[in-house]
Amino acid sequence: MAGDIMFTGEYERLLDEKGRLVLPPTFRRHLVNAAFLTKSLEDPCLLVYSEEEIEKAAARLIEQVKKNQVSPHAQRRWAASISEVRSDGQGRIAIPPKL
Repeated sequence: MAGDIMFTGEYERLLDEKGRLVLPPTFRRHLVNAAFLTKSLEDPCLLVYSEEEIEKAAARLIEQVKKNQVSPHAQRRWAASISEVRSDGQGRIAIPPKL
């Protein structure tokens, strides 16, 4: 995947009986191999990252910890919540129970 990608917008989705949700079509094009889900540190929502972007987000958070802008506890909580997921043929991803 080339270049920075920012997924924008707010999407309210319902989970099906198996705990899956359908990714918006614009997300699917950029998450061919895998998506990384994590809890937001600030809001009650899930964040979706590509593999490249989760690495960048982790590096930014480490820098914020070094500058005392974010607590080490918050950084560990964020990192612990990261889950790698893959979509099925219908663009659905299973949301891990911990999220």
